[in-house]
Amino acid sequence: MIKPFALLSVSSLFLSGCLPTSGQDAPEPAAPESVTQAPAPKTLSDDVVAQVNGVDVRAAQGMRDLNEVINLEIIAQKARNGGLPSEHLAALQADIEGIERRVLAEALQRKMIDQTVVSDEEVAARYQSLIEAQDPHEYKFRFAKFDTNKDAQDSIDAVAKSGTVDPETYQHLVDSESGEDREWTTLNTLPPMFASLLPSLGEKATTATPIPSNQGYFVVFLEAKRDRNFPALEKVKNELIVEIKKERLREKMTQLREEAVIRIR
Repeated sequence: MIKPFALLSVSSLFLSGCLPTSGQDAPEPAAPESVTQAPAPKTLSDDVVAQVNGVDVRAAQGMRDLNEVINLEIIAQKARNGGLPSEHLAALQADIEGIERRVLAEALQRKMIDQTVVSDEEVAARYQSLIEAQDPHEYKFRFAKFDTNKDAQDSIDAVAKSGTVDPETYQHLVDSESGEDREWTTLNTLPPMFASLLPSLGEKATTATPIPSNQGYFVVFLEAKRDRNFPALEKVKNELIVEIKKERLREKMTQLREEAVIRIR
C-alpha cells in the first residue's frame, strides 16, 4: 500500500536546510519508489459472512459462532495446503463425500416434506382409522401372584363367591416413572399377558384359571371398565399431518430406489 507523504511546515523545511537559497538551483525531485498495489477485496454476496485469505465463508445452517467458523476455515486451508499429506487427504475424501451426500439428501427431504400438501379430508380419515384400531375402553384392575396353582385357584373360587378381593393381596400396577398406582389404564400400555386377558373379563370377576409364568401363578381381577376418551382431532391434527407427510416421503424414497440403477460390489 502507498504510504502518504508526511506534510512538513515551511519553517521546518527552512530549519532543516531543505529549501534552496537564492541563486541555487532546486534539486530534481526524486522519482517515487515502485509500490505494489494490494488486490481489491471481492464483494461479499448475501450468503457470505466472511473471507479468509480470499476464500468466501458462507453461513452454514445452525451456525452460532462466527469466530469458530473462521477458525475452522483457517485450519482447513492449512490442511489443504500442506498441513496434511496428500495420501491422508485422499483417505478423507470418502468422509467428505459422505457428509456432502447426507447434507444434500436431508435438504431434499425437507423440501419434499414442505411441498407435500395434506388435505383436511386425509387428516380426518387418518384420525378415524387410528381411533378404530384402538381398544375403546379403559380398565381398572388388580392382580395377585401365588406360589402354587392350588393357592391361585383357591383365591379365584373365593372371589367368585364374594365379588371382592383383598387389596393387600391383589394390587394395582405401579407406574415405573412416578411410582404411583396405575388405576385406570389402556391395553396398549400394558404387558401382553394383561392386555390379552382384560377385554374378555366381566367386571368384579377374575380370570377363570391361574396364569402360569416363570415367576409363579397370576390371577387378574377386573374392578371396572369405562369408555375411553380419545383426544379431539384438532389437538392431534398437526401430528397427523407430519405423520402423513413422512409416510409420503417414505413412499417417494421407495419409488426413487426402484427407479435407480444400483450395482453393489
